[in-house]
Amino acid sequence: MNEENQYQYTPLPEPIPITEQDWPEGTKPMVTTRTMTYMHENYIRECIEGILMQKTTFPVQVLIHDDASTDMTANIVKEYADKYPKLITAYFQKENSYTKSDKIERRKPFFDLIAGKYIALCEGDDYWIDPYKLQKQVGFLEANSDYGLVYTEINCYHQKSRNLEEKAFKNRLGIHDNTFEDFLIHGWFIAPCTWLYRERYNNYKLKNNNLIGDLPLLLNISSKSKIGFLKDVTSTYRVLNKSASSRNDIIKRIKIQFNTLSIRKEYAVQYDIYDKLKYKMNLMLVIQMIKILYFFFPLKKKK
Repeated sequence: MNEENQYQYTPLPEPIPITEQDWPEGTKPMVTTRTMTYMHENYIRECIEGILMQKTTFPVQVLIHDDASTDMTANIVKEYADKYPKLITAYFQKENSYTKSDKIERRKPFFDLIAGKYIALCEGDDYWIDPYKLQKQVGFLEANSDYGLVYTEINCYHQKSRNLEEKAFKNRLGIHDNTFEDFLIHGWFIAPCTWLYRERYNNYKLKNNNLIGDLPLLLNISSKSKIGFLKDVTSTYRVLNKSASSRNDIIKRIKIQFNTLSIRKEYAVQYDIYDKLKYKMNLMLVIQMIKILYFFFPLKKKK
């Protein structure tokens, strides 16, 4: 069946909250929101409220995956799922899957629930602040068929210091070309909580030992289509510093750098451009290592 024919519905005359919408039985959602949560009892409510405040002219499916939290996270998710049974589908992992060697297989029943033409991500500790986020992004992708993903400007909330960093891409992280080769070299962070992408790109290869699960998805999409950016601030990315100065944290950060390089190298080899890019890719690894070491062991100024 043609992709467009699968999502036949009569748009609402104007955007209204998704909690107030009532669609005919069997209507396929235009967007599926996907939330992965674990031990987020202090944050998950804000995340869900940010999703539920969305105003759209199209149907939305809300999926939430709890990875066997032992705090109150699952109870809060169930509270919302019980209140909005036609809108929210919650999946409760019986045993924590993140630590398992077969976590992808364990999560497959949840991912199989995705029914939307587009997928929007929001982890349980992040949250949306623009009620028209989905409406704007769907409008962009519907009007630009050569784009596979669109992300937006963000605010970063630093939980430990309680400092809100506004427009983090413009003021600190930078707004880049976002080409496939650009991501292979730099592995830019573009805040998954702001993403909306086409579901047809969801069939990417993901390994159980990938520490950054969104990077293969980003590389898969950028290898086949353009990546768009909207200047609107739609989301808040929460920065949690649980052990920013610990030895374990520095080891983890170094492991992540090598893991992301391995993922990027795999895609570069697959597209036969590794020889062209390997110098720049390895140079970026060295630069990141220096930054990490300087963060944990800053040079002391001479008196």
